[in-house]
Amino acid sequence: MSTLNVTSIQNPAAPQANLSLNADGTVTLPVYTAGVAPALFQAGTLWFDTAAPTLLVRNPGNTAWVSAGGGGGGSVTAVTGTLPITVATGTSTPVIAINAATNAAAGSIEIATLAEAATGTDATRASTPETSVPKNAAGMTGAALIPGGNNAARPGTPVKGMTRYNDDDGDPAYMEFYNGTSWSPIATLTTSAPVSVVGQTFVDLVVPAGLSQITIVFGDIATTSGTDVLVQVGPTGGVVTTGYISTSSAVSASVSTTGSTAGFVTYGSTSQANVTMTLTYAGGNIWVEGHYGQITFNGVFGGGSSPVLTGSLTKIKITTVTGTDTFTTGNVSILY
Repeated sequence: MSTLNVTSIQNPAAPQANLSLNADGTVTLPVYTAGVAPALFQAGTLWFDTAAPTLLVRNPGNTAWVSAGGGGGGSVTAVTGTLPITVATGTSTPVIAINAATNAAAGSIEIATLAEAATGTDATRASTPETSVPKNAAGMTGAALIPGGNNAARPGTPVKGMTRYNDDDGDPAYMEFYNGTSWSPIATLTTSAPVSVVGQTFVDLVVPAGLSQITIVFGDIATTSGTDVLVQVGPTGGVVTTGYISTSSAVSASVSTTGSTAGFVTYGSTSQANVTMTLTYAGGNIWVEGHYGQITFNGVFGGGSSPVLTGSLTKIKITTVTGTDTFTTGNVSILY
C-alpha cells in the first residue's frame, strides 16, 4: 500500500484559487476580492471574500453566494415577533422591541424609582419594588405603595376590582374599591381621637363618602343651660338644618320627651351625659338614627330619620338646639 501526501493544490492560471493543506491540520481556502467570485463553481463551492471579510458558499440551488457564517455576516430579513414583541427587519442589525404595557394590552413594564413613582414622573406605567406586589407575597416585609389621590384622580374608565386610597380634600384618607358600578370604601373600623367640645357652640366633623353606618360617642357631655344636643348631617356642600323627624326621651320615675326637625336630637343636661348615637344608611340618601345612654341616674333613648340629602353624607355638625349655648364639659368620638 502506498500513501500520497498532498500539501497543496495549485492553479497556475489563478493563484488566488490555490488550496493549501497546512501542517497543523488547517486548510487555507481560495481567496478572492469583493465582486470577483470564482468563475467556476457549483453548489457547495467555498471561497473567502477579503473585502467583507466573509466566508461565502454557493447555495444548494447553485443560484447565489451566501454567508457561510464568519466575518461581517449578511442581511437578516426573516426575524419575526409575536406581540407585544415587534421586530424591524431588513438590515444586518434588526431592532427587536417590546411594546409598552397598557390597560388593554400586555407589554413591558417600566422600572422607576420610588421617588419617580411618587412624584408622577413615570406615573403611566411605572413599577417599583414598592408598587409591584407578587401574587404570593408570603415572607415579604415592608409595604406596597397603593395608587390614590382625591376623587378627581380616580381612573376615567374604572374596572371592577380596582383598588386605591382616597384622600379627597377635607376627608381622612381611606381605602376604596370599584364594585363595577361605583367606588365604595373597603370595610374597616376607623375610630377618631376624642374631640373636645369644651367652650364650643358647635364642632364640625368629616367622614368619607359611601359609608353605611356611623357611630357618634358623646363622653361626659354637658351644656350651659342643660340644652338638648343636636346632630346635623349633610353632603360635601354642608349640613342640612331642616326636615328631620327626631325624638329623645329621658327616663327616671317618669318619661320626658323632646323632639326636633332641625337635626337628630338627644337629651341635654347641665350634668355629664354619656350617649351613643348610631346613624345607618337607609338608601336614597336618607339616614336613620338611634341613640341610648344615661344622664346621672336617668336613661336616655330615641331615634329619627333625616331628610333626603343631595349627596353622600360627609359632613356632621355637633351643636345645641339653640345654636348659641356652649358645651361646658365633654368630648365627641366617631367610628365608621
